[in-house]
Amino acid sequence: MASSNIHQVQRTDVATGRRYWTLLLLVAIFLRVFVSLVLLDSTKQTSDALHYVSQSQRMLEEFPGDRPYFWPPGRSYFLLPSYLAFGVSETVTNLNAIFIDVVNVILVAIIAHSVFTRNRSARIAGWLAAAYPPAVMLSGWAYAHNLAMLFLLSSCLLLILVAKGRFAGLATRLTACFFSGLFLGCAILTRPSALSVLAAIVVGGLFIAGHGFLRRMRRPGVETWKHALACTAILACGSILPMLFAMRHNASLDEGWVVATNTEMNLFYGNNRYTPHYKTWHWAQRDRNTIADKEVREYYLSFSERPDAREAWKKEALQYIARRPDIFLYRTVNRMRCYWGFDYYASRLIQNQNKLGTGGLIPLLCFEAGGYVIVMLLVLAGLFLARGRGNTSGMLLLLYFALAYMAPYTLVFSSGTYHIPIMGLLLPFAGMTADELTSNFAETWRKLRSNWFFALLVVVFILIQCEYAYHIFYHFPGS
Repeated sequence: MASSNIHQVQRTDVATGRRYWTLLLLVAIFLRVFVSLVLLDSTKQTSDALHYVSQSQRMLEEFPGDRPYFWPPGRSYFLLPSYLAFGVSETVTNLNAIFIDVVNVILVAIIAHSVFTRNRSARIAGWLAAAYPPAVMLSGWAYAHNLAMLFLLSSCLLLILVAKGRFAGLATRLTACFFSGLFLGCAILTRPSALSVLAAIVVGGLFIAGHGFLRRMRRPGVETWKHALACTAILACGSILPMLFAMRHNASLDEGWVVATNTEMNLFYGNNRYTPHYKTWHWAQRDRNTIADKEVREYYLSFSERPDAREAWKKEALQYIARRPDIFLYRTVNRMRCYWGFDYYASRLIQNQNKLGTGGLIPLLCFEAGGYVIVMLLVLAGLFLARGRGNTSGMLLLLYFALAYMAPYTLVFSSGTYHIPIMGLLLPFAGMTADELTSNFAETWRKLRSNWFFALLVVVFILIQCEYAYHIFYHFPGS
């Protein structure tokens, strides 16, 4: 009887009040401001972040400008209101990025409350999002990943609420789907890889509509298939709107109806004769003029200097894929594993900007990579503990978005950096697992320990991290 009472106390759940949301907001802001503006004394933009900032500054001088968008313009657009209101400065850029991160924390907590039955699970998910090491360390840099996360979370949240029946009436549901599409279109404008999420939603919506149509044939009067078809159509229409202006701008400069003009280049660098089989992103992130190997350097420069570079890049990549499908398949499998490699990008940025040696890098890496590994282990456990603990359709939507977003990176090039936008979709599962472990550790651990498939996934995940570490730190293609 005593043990039963203890178990009941452990499982007690209470409603989430205003105090939680206030504390969560304050902690999320404090951690990011402290790291970016105090500890690092104002984060300095570099790499892709610097390109987004430069592109935004050019837009301030002349909008939309006289050159096509090589970089997807979503992140640059999002900087414009801050620059117009407060001027262009490093601090304004830092605060713009911090604002995005803080909104993401709140969205993770809201989604967790919408999906999981226990409020405690959702609250823990919010705390994990607030203190997630890779996000805290990367805060302040104007990269596009966290903005893509914001739009993906917003789009997914609306669809979860639709699936749960929170919107009464077809007109309200269609409105929610339209705004979900708008957010998804903004995600594509920020990271064009999000186009695969739109494709997955359309395919999924058509499947649901088709299944509903077959049910109607067996049970006359069932008209839900029409609603599914209408919701899918309105979402797709909504997603197109945010992209139209950028696509029209590029088309007016004879670059085609595309969001950005770097797609062909990415395809080429990830699929040519000199692409490393594992580090497929390697040459795409380096100055081609500094490549030590003369043959490799001249190969890449010969394409970059052509007036028809975009067409030449695409043609070369597709021809190589057709000629060596075995290598393409091998690289694709490697890219799938690379995608789930640990985060280390912020540690490298901090090391380089503060001129830290290896001794300075190690604690940063332990914090960043260790935080990712712990959260992902909680996520993996959550996949096996989630049954009966929340809304099934909501959980499936979170996973559906995450896996769909990964798809393009398995075909072009990938590294651990590219999984950043989907971590917000996975953190609710980590919060649920942490709740189960802290509420009833013995029973939860017994369930996990006895599940051989969970043990297999953990082993595979750890091996992926070991392989990733080897290639990152010990095996460098000649540069």
